[in-house]
Amino acid sequence: MIQRQAFLDVRRAAEPAPECPKAIALGSPESVRARAPFFAEVGGQRVRVLEHQGQLAAHSLVCPHLGAPLDGAELREGHVVCPWHGYRFSLSTGLNPDGRRCRLAHPAQIVADAAGELQLSLA
Repeated sequence: MIQRQAFLDVRRAAEPAPECPKAIALGSPESVRARAPFFAEVGGQRVRVLEHQGQLAAHSLVCPHLGAPLDGAELREGHVVCPWHGYRFSLSTGLNPDGRRCRLAHPAQIVADAAGELQLSLA
């Protein structure tokens, strides 16, 4: 119940708190791949960083439908699958491919900086 309330509280907030960094350093591509999957926090949002089909990606740990935990969610054909109701969300966009209106909040992006180090940032 506490997790559900936290989901509702976050859903009501339009933007992350100003003190929350909107980007964090992850390290070299090799070190990130060696640690994946792992959890990180950016912009006040906890995400799972993983490697899927040779690509690094990150997604929210909370399903926008009813607040189900996505920390161990199955990945199928580039989509995070909610364990409660089977809703699917694209790893790259956060959108639901089945026409449902909910989407993962603030899809996090993994980008390389000028030195080749990876950063996790909110899109």
